Amino acid sequence: FTRLSYAIAKTLIAFFAINPHTFILLPEPQKLSIIEFLVRCYGSIDLLTLRLKQTNLNLDQSDQGDAQASDLVSKIIPFSKGLSFLLDDINALSANIKKTPTDFSSNVDFRLNLLSTVKPLGFETIYFIVDLDLTSTDIRTLEAGAKYLQTLLDYEADLSSIGICVKLFLPTQLQTYLHLPPHVPTETINWSNEELAKLLDMRVQAAGLNSVRQLFHPREALNPEEVFIKVARGSPRRMLNFGNQLIMRHTIQSPGQPTISGDLFNDLAKEFLKNDPA
Repeated sequence: FTRLSYAIAKTLIAFFAINPHTFILLPEPQKLSIIEFLVRCYGSIDLLTLRLKQTNLNLDQSDQGDAQASDLVSKIIPFSKGLSFLLDDINALSANIKKTPTDFSSNVDFRLNLLSTVKPLGFETIYFIVDLDLTSTDIRTLEAGAKYLQTLLDYEADLSSIGICVKLFLPTQLQTYLHLPPHVPTETINWSNEELAKLLDMRVQAAGLNSVRQLFHPREALNPEEVFIKVARGSPRRMLNFGNQLIMRHTIQSPGQPTISGDLFNDLAKEFLKNDPA
């Protein structure tokens, strides 16, 4: 539950920095509640405003992405007029935040009350999505993952009542370690090899290629589509992650080369299959 609060705070800062009007045009009581929530998450007004100024597309400096785009955004956003108005608004209102001894970290009702007010202008619902790629069969690992998620499930009804909807995408082996409330619906998602192949074709065509085979020299004795589907183990995320890793390693190991080495492809496939055995 604590992580949910900080995840929402992090997202709000990123959103408000790029869309300052969604804060500025809110009623003052709601703005005060949002500031109090963010300050309690970040520790002080100074840290909050500093984080807004440093915001880039990924927000967290440790996130991976296009470094040039990230640097450009971090330089542009702090000097935007909208963000300047937002910072002025926050600083002007911060003195009016209620001074309360309530322990934010342990008082769930108090935190729920603040969370009920944090929606930006024009938004009625916040969706908190957990997409867990857990391939381990170790009982302790599964129990630890379930313990983290159980709190979200236990408070699902309370969160839903204030417009915060929790959606969990979980591996099936984790379900036996969770106590699902009776009102929480579940659905099993299965991807066939045909559906995975179709998704792979769509992604390849979006990149301007006719087939995944074009990534490799015609002399390479490969059946890349079959390997992609084998590596996927029924998971589109794992298949796309494999493709991303393949492109990244190729650009590092063979910059400027128009086609990917068959050896690199096979080695990476073996690595993925070793880390996630059938």
